Amino acid sequence: MSNTLHAMVVALVLVLVPPTTTAKAVKVTAPAPVVTTTTLVSTQDMADWNKVAWCETHGNWKHQGAEYEGGLGIMAWNWVHFGGTQYSPHAWLATPEQQVAIAIKIQHGLPTPDAGYCGSW
Repeated sequence: MSNTLHAMVVALVLVLVPPTTTAKAVKVTAPAPVVTTTTLVSTQDMADWNKVAWCETHGNWKHQGAEYEGGLGIMAWNWVHFGGTQYSPHAWLATPEQQVAIAIKIQHGLPTPDAGYCGSW
C-alpha cells in the first residue's frame, strides 16, 4: 500500500470513527442534611420520662400494644386528643421526644409520674 493511500485510509477512519475523548471526573456533592436546633422538651424532661418509658415498656419507644402505644404507653385516644397526630398517626411511630411532648400535655402540668411505681397518668 502506498503512503498516500495509507494516509487517505487513516484520514477516512478518523472521520468515520472519531477518537474517543476521556471523560473528566465531575465531583457531585450531596445536599447538606437539614439540621433543626429546636427541641420539643428539655433534657431534664427527657431524662425523667425515659425512666417512665423504662418502667412502662422497658424503654421500647416503638411498643405496639392493643390499648397503649409507644414507650410511655399512651392510649391511642389520648394521642389523638392531645395533638399527637401532628407528629404521626400513632405514638409508636413518633420519636421519643414527640411522645414526651404529648405526655407532658396529657399531664396538664403535673409532675412526671413516679417511674418507680409506674404511676398512672
